[in-house]
Amino acid sequence: AELTSPGHAVEQQALADFIARGKLATHVRRMKRLYGERRAALLAALRKHLGGMIGIVGGSAGMHLTVALDPASGVADTAVAQAAASLGLALRPLSAYALPGARTPAWHGFVLGYAAVPTRSIDAAVKKLRQAIELAR
Repeated sequence: AELTSPGHAVEQQALADFIARGKLATHVRRMKRLYGERRAALLAALRKHLGGMIGIVGGSAGMHLTVALDPASGVADTAVAQAAASLGLALRPLSAYALPGARTPAWHGFVLGYAAVPTRSIDAAVKKLRQAIELAR
């Protein structure tokens, strides 16, 4: 049915007007700046509060960072995620993305999204992450 429907003319026209008036480019510039500020705040907080406990993978752009737990810590990302939930922090463990029955151990860490987190809240969230790691040990 969707393949033969006429589409969403009102929404498409509104989007076309938004683009034609240059509003999309303005929005993209604003979001790029905002996400860059949040990414920088997250990177700074991770280094400040977690230092040698983690490794940061990527992080030069986007809306997510991948953080790997130091294997020497001996802590599972699933245990940290459970502890974090008790502190009101939602984490996505990397090990959940591993193939079932994989011979090599999964990375233990997290995918951290920062796009929807206000800059002023990032440091406190990373402190909670550190608490969760300590609780999971």
